[in-house]
Amino acid sequence: MSFDMVPTPATGWYNDGQYLNTMNPDAVAEFIRVTHQAYADRYGEDFGELIPAIFTDEPNNGPEGSKPDKHEYKLVWTGQMPREFVKRRGYDLRSHLPELVFAAADGEFSKVRHDYYRTTTELFVEAFSRQIGQWCGKHKIALTGHMLCEETLASQIRVVGACMPHYEHMQWPGIDILRDQDDELITAKQCS
Repeated sequence: MSFDMVPTPATGWYNDGQYLNTMNPDAVAEFIRVTHQAYADRYGEDFGELIPAIFTDEPNNGPEGSKPDKHEYKLVWTGQMPREFVKRRGYDLRSHLPELVFAAADGEFSKVRHDYYRTTTELFVEAFSRQIGQWCGKHKIALTGHMLCEETLASQIRVVGACMPHYEHMQWPGIDILRDQDDELITAKQCS
């Protein structure tokens, strides 16, 4: 068994680039500088009234595309993960990596898996949602939008960890129900 850290490939979906590392505060700070700050420099006098909010559409910490039938699993990772995991959880994740994709020998749910998803959620919230929400608050403009895969609690785990901690940093938290989707009532309830 091997574990490799592989960069997300460039794709046309992101203008032939890669998706932002939403768990890296420095990467998000640069994203804010080249996007949000550029808007503020050009249109900041209209923030709050004419331009009430900045919309974020489906931010996530990826990746999707695991292929269990081929024994390929993709996990959310960032360079600071080993250090942050030890700091937050008190043990080294690297010696427990198999537990992230395989059931524990005793069949019980893995505490390691819980700790991993808790850590990825915290890193994402702190680096992305909190940082952008604070920038928006400072510039008198609301942060609004919705998270990727918000449909169920289970779907959130793969790509955002949990939606609710992100809403705390949005002045106008939102959801994405584009049609008669009465199976997504939990989405509205979480955001309310």
